[in-house]
Amino acid sequence: MNNYPWRLRLYHEGAASLRVERSGRWFHFDASGPAQAHSIHIPTGTPGAPINGVLHSIRSGERPTVAGFPQDLQSLEDLGLIDGHMVPTTLDGVQIRTAELPKSSANPNPRPGFTQRIRTRISNPQFQWNPHPRVVELELPDGGRLVHIGCALHSETPRDWIEQTAEQFGGSDWLIACIPYGEGQAFLEYLPLFNAQIVLVTDLINEGREQRKLPTELMTPIVDKLQDQGIAAYPFPPQSSQRFEAALKKEPEATP
Repeated sequence: MNNYPWRLRLYHEGAASLRVERSGRWFHFDASGPAQAHSIHIPTGTPGAPINGVLHSIRSGERPTVAGFPQDLQSLEDLGLIDGHMVPTTLDGVQIRTAELPKSSANPNPRPGFTQRIRTRISNPQFQWNPHPRVVELELPDGGRLVHIGCALHSETPRDWIEQTAEQFGGSDWLIACIPYGEGQAFLEYLPLFNAQIVLVTDLINEGREQRKLPTELMTPIVDKLQDQGIAAYPFPPQSSQRFEAALKKEPEATP
């Protein structure tokens, strides 16, 4: 995509699957389906997120590019041939940095019976895994920074870890953050520490909760409260996209 018209376009494919489009190779967080050829896959450890996009590429005889922790790459290499890169790393001019969540607070809403080990063969269409949750930062060649913090902002996460992480990854151009179920107050307290130019409050978990017949929550009231604080926050629901032109604007331009 050498002549891509936007500085960045983010597309929410549903569940935890987010596509990052740009001039050059595209990135996929937790791809839920077939990805564009030459995409770079990045697992985030969002609770319940599958890796169907990577598995589809392996089944199709491709060699998907994956940037992750050593344990992620080992699990996938046991299933098929991948182009694995341990983070931190630089791919197609984009610097990828990560930070693991504290293990005691990684999943505030665990999935009942969700195994922590890969036991299913690649031939099983229901293959799932459970990598450890992490913060991921992409720094573009032009210096723009996209930070994905997933469901990290909840009451079980130690405040000192959040403060250290906000210092390390704060001040980004775009921040992707999900409100863990029942953790709206903690989210409101911690998110301003990251001082992002644009905050995309992203639904990464409601679809999975609905499938398990669990209650869900609306993002809009939290977004409204963030905006009342003067934060440039916007809802980012499934099947929507946000695009940003070369000169960064405070308000994203929604596309169908």
